[in-house]
Amino acid sequence: MRRFSRQSRRIIILCEGDTEESAIRHFISPQWEIDGLNHIGLHSINLAGKLDNVTKYTERYLKESNVIAVFTLIDLYGMGRV
Repeated sequence: MRRFSRQSRRIIILCEGDTEESAIRHFISPQWEIDGLNHIGLHSINLAGKLDNVTKYTERYLKESNVIAVFTLIDLYGMGRV
């Protein structure tokens, strides 16, 4: 069995709130495991509706060498900027 260290590859998903975080846990993560991506750590971050934090988190995580992607799962309804 192959072991992955804490420095193994990760995908970061920034979630607007609880609903989006639940979608990651119940729909996206299981599907990616079926697709063979179970060796990639999936880390969701609940932004609690504070969308101004998207840029801060994205820039921080993209500087980490083991992060291969950063996605956002947010509602665009009601946003002042896109």
